[in-house]
Amino acid sequence: MNRKYSFLKSKFNLAMFVCVLIMGVIGSGWVAVRTENEIRADLLKQAHLLSKTINIEDVESLSGTPADLASPQYQQIKQLLISAQGVDTQYRFLYLMGRNIDGSIFIFVDSEPGDSPDYSPPGEIYSEAS
Repeated sequence: MNRKYSFLKSKFNLAMFVCVLIMGVIGSGWVAVRTENEIRADLLKQAHLLSKTINIEDVESLSGTPADLASPQYQQIKQLLISAQGVDTQYRFLYLMGRNIDGSIFIFVDSEPGDSPDYSPPGEIYSEAS
C-alpha cells in the first residue's frame, strides 16, 4: 500500500508541476501581449500629439520628391521633427511618411541631418514597412 501511495504521490507532483509550468507560460504570454499593446497605444498617442503640431497645408504642399529639399515647408517640418526628437531621447528616428498609389510607403521628411548615413531623402521608399 505504501508503494502505491508513493507512486500516486509522484504522479500528482508531476501533474502539478506540468500545470504550474503551463500556467506560467500562458501568464508570461499574456503579460507580453498586454505590454506590447500598451507600448503601441502609447506610441500611437505620442505620434498623434506630434501630428497636431504639423500644419496640414505644409504637408499637402510637399511632393515626396527631392524637389522638396528647397521648400520652406519641408525645412519647417524637418526642424519640428528634429526638435521633437531632441525632447524625447527614446526615439532614434522620426519620419513623416506617405503612401503611393501602389501601396508602397515613402519618406516625406525625416529627422536625420543630410550628412548622416541614416538620412532618408524625400521620396525614398520605406521597404521595411510591414
